[in-house]
Amino acid sequence: MFSKFFTCYLLLIISLVSHGAEIKLTTDLRYSKGIFNIDSNSLNYQLNKTHNNASRTALIFNQKIRKTSFKYIYVSGLNLGGTGDVTSKFISAYSISNLNFGTITYGKLTPSYKATGKNIDPFYDTAAGTTNAGNNFGLSPLTRGFTRRTISYTSPSIDNIRFNIGYSGAVGKGDQHLGLEYTGRNMLFGVQYLNTGDEAYVANMDQNDKAIRLYFQKFKNSWEFGSSIERINHEGSTKSYYLNFSAKHYLEGIGYFSFSYGRVDNSQFNLIDSQPYFGDGVGYSSGFFYKIGNDFELYILGSHLDLENSYEQNSIVLGVSKRISL
Repeated sequence: MFSKFFTCYLLLIISLVSHGAEIKLTTDLRYSKGIFNIDSNSLNYQLNKTHNNASRTALIFNQKIRKTSFKYIYVSGLNLGGTGDVTSKFISAYSISNLNFGTITYGKLTPSYKATGKNIDPFYDTAAGTTNAGNNFGLSPLTRGFTRRTISYTSPSIDNIRFNIGYSGAVGKGDQHLGLEYTGRNMLFGVQYLNTGDEAYVANMDQNDKAIRLYFQKFKNSWEFGSSIERINHEGSTKSYYLNFSAKHYLEGIGYFSFSYGRVDNSQFNLIDSQPYFGDGVGYSSGFFYKIGNDFELYILGSHLDLENSYEQNSIVLGVSKRISL
């Protein structure tokens, strides 16, 4: 059924392109150099790492007919030569959006659970925490990665409330997504929920049973605040908890400062040196992002992680990002 849907939708996109649909090509080039001082079980060592921080290129077809938009988006990673992730397909998704009826999307995409965490993270796709790309410390691994074979629906806003529902994987065996969000004056808050089926399809959901995220954002003058708290039920009876609070302060015509605090309890993830870790910990990050125009950014950031088992990580990272749009 889905293969027929793809074929019909692709033919529709080709037809729309031939009749003047918008075509957009964007490339995000990212590069960072980090020094990571690690103190673990009386062993002190230093890592010097460069990374492409999920550099990528995107191709978007979009056709708007009155209140309805038809869109196809393809996003691929870029291999910048020994600086991180190899080239891979991040996103390939089809969507139909209507102002009155909402949006339906199908393909390999960013699920709402991940997106709501990403939106509050000012250090996303930097080496601020324990990864070189993706989320900062205090946000779970479910806040990165892309999920295949997903169909999702997001409603239009009704009295400042909207909901989303989705499904990933084979019929009857996949993962269920649910979410609800309220948007008020200069603020929003919501909840996202994941439930694993017989086979985990959501990225980084392996060996997890359920996950729930409460999140909040507040905008006031030149400040932006965000917070997220998650509980993840693992197979069996164990649970992990994640907390992140962030703040951004904008300087008109210059850039912005960012700060974050993260806490994890009974959590499992990989450290910056790729070693697995299980336990509790807290982390702090701060950084300054200097903008040149709308598409070029230089930044410097520092972070400190204090984990159980006598593990500490202190880091300083210099980075640059450039967006090219055609």
